[in-house]
Amino acid sequence: MTPWLTRAAESCRGLVLSSRFVPWCLLTALAVRLCWILAVDARPIDDFSWYYARAVDLAAGGGLTVHGLPTAYWPVGYPLLLAGLFLLTGPSLLAAKLLNVVLATGTVWLCYRIGRRLFASETAARMSMLLVAFHPNQIAYTSLTASETPFLFLMLLGCLLLLRRQRHLRHDLMAGVVFGLGCLTKPTMLFVPVVFFGLSLLSRPRWRTVARGLAVYSALALVILPWSVRNYRAFQRPVFIVTSGGINLLIGNNPAATGGYGDADPGTETRLAAETDEGAKDLLATTIARDWIRQHPWRSMGLIPFRFWHLYAKDVEGFYWNELAAARPMLLLKVASQLYYVGLLAMFAAGVFSFYRPAGAPCRRPRMSILGLGLIIYFTLVMMMMFGSSRLHFPLIPCFAWYAGVWLASRITVARPRPQLTARSLAFRTSVCDMSKRYPTVRTVTMRAPSGPSFSRRVRMCTSTVRDRTSADPT
Repeated sequence: MTPWLTRAAESCRGLVLSSRFVPWCLLTALAVRLCWILAVDARPIDDFSWYYARAVDLAAGGGLTVHGLPTAYWPVGYPLLLAGLFLLTGPSLLAAKLLNVVLATGTVWLCYRIGRRLFASETAARMSMLLVAFHPNQIAYTSLTASETPFLFLMLLGCLLLLRRQRHLRHDLMAGVVFGLGCLTKPTMLFVPVVFFGLSLLSRPRWRTVARGLAVYSALALVILPWSVRNYRAFQRPVFIVTSGGINLLIGNNPAATGGYGDADPGTETRLAAETDEGAKDLLATTIARDWIRQHPWRSMGLIPFRFWHLYAKDVEGFYWNELAAARPMLLLKVASQLYYVGLLAMFAAGVFSFYRPAGAPCRRPRMSILGLGLIIYFTLVMMMMFGSSRLHFPLIPCFAWYAGVWLASRITVARPRPQLTARSLAFRTSVCDMSKRYPTVRTVTMRAPSGPSFSRRVRMCTSTVRDRTSADPT
């Protein structure tokens, strides 16, 4: 590395490791998101409108209903969170957006804390924090009443509770409650603890890990049990959290499926429209999708590359929804967001390679450093069974940022050359070696050299080498 690059890397590292970096990054992330929600007047549309309207109904004392009928088509977690907020502030779109700002800023902080635990590298954790703080699509979502922002916050909070150094039963129970709330926000949260404890068992099989997993899922079950009981009473059959699981499976597995989000073929749509009961429609969609998979297994498997493409190809849907909600073109912002995303993926790939290559890594490899990859694989496998959408990789951005932060940390960490011995130090070493020849029984040298502790260690090595040679000499 050239001298000017070395100086630049040292300057960047000093800035990143500054005591002011973390609070500055958090305040900047908060300010950027505040400016965004004030500059973009995005009205609730599509399912964002559904979340907002149901939250208003819940705050007014009504149940989760549509046209007077109970519903569970979308998860209840986010409307319930907004309803609790509206009890304090009254129905307010600005209050909902401000809540998103707080949760998004908390996500930046959680990304930093988890990065420290996963990689035992302060520099890597701070670089990943920086990447998430200024991620364009993450910023764009703060003006939308979407469930993605609270879902990501809950997922990272639960993981941080499980990663605590001081492990107590109360932390595992708190993590179970957090993951239970995450399940009520998006059901895909259900197996996130399985990923965590599965990786723990692979690295160090212990009964304590199994006991912790049972504690987490006990608390999780207690959180979602009341909602499951409500669904059973409303639909007269077991409904875990939502009645849209079969619909989502059918979207990705029907004769008109393309791998992305879209309508089923006309014949299937007609059959579903004839069913008015929400729970029965979900069962019918599940049955149609499973029958199609059994009859066309190779066609279903052939859609996997297209699902993967739709899942990861773009990262601009936050600006797309803001365009529709605010009726403002955002082409340049979408281009900038896509370029940022491509750069993040490139750094993620470089970070994974540099961290897990056999030659060594810029950071130590703690047991749970693979957690980010485990979460990426888990969410990808879930989507490969249904359909791909760029909106669905939103929770994985911190996972990409953790490994990208590892790569950036390796770029700004400069290997310092070993100090050269001065004439005085050389004379001191010569005198010590002469002493070792004269007194071969000397085990260690307790004197400290003029050049510091590092030289003392070299003196002990020199003494040991001379002693070995004199003991091997027959004369």
